[in-house]
Amino acid sequence: MTPALTLYMDDVQENLDVASKLGFETYLVKPGEEIAEYLKERGFF
Repeated sequence: MTPALTLYMDDVQENLDVASKLGFETYLVKPGEEIAEYLKERGFF
């Protein structure tokens, strides 16, 4: 897995902070959020 090419999604900010330090793009998932909508907006599919 190449961090620069990987989106790391989690609902815990502390996990995202570590992933970001390792070079991953990160996204905080909010309660009740539809992840598919976020991915569509970002052009992942």
